[in-house]
Amino acid sequence: EDVGTLSWAMEALGDPKRGTGAATEMFLEVLAIGQKAGVKYKSDSVMSDASHALHERLKRAGVKFGRERNAYTLNEDQLAELDLPAIAEKVAKNAKEKK
Repeated sequence: EDVGTLSWAMEALGDPKRGTGAATEMFLEVLAIGQKAGVKYKSDSVMSDASHALHERLKRAGVKFGRERNAYTLNEDQLAELDLPAIAEKVAKNAKEKK
């Protein structure tokens, strides 16, 4: 079963518990690398519940993902314009408010 590279990276970190923000932090780092490279972003079209929840969490924090079939997308310009530190701050604030 293909569980995706983010899941493998999480295992390499000692498989932190859900709800720690580790996956979101890693994903924001991936988006930062994409910004520097000037590329677009497209998720897998078949995603786990955790991956879907991650994308929805980022949407609530201000990321304006497009949708192509079942995949979340950002074109090069949309990705370049993201203020990732502000998004990270909003995600953290939303998580605190949820508790």
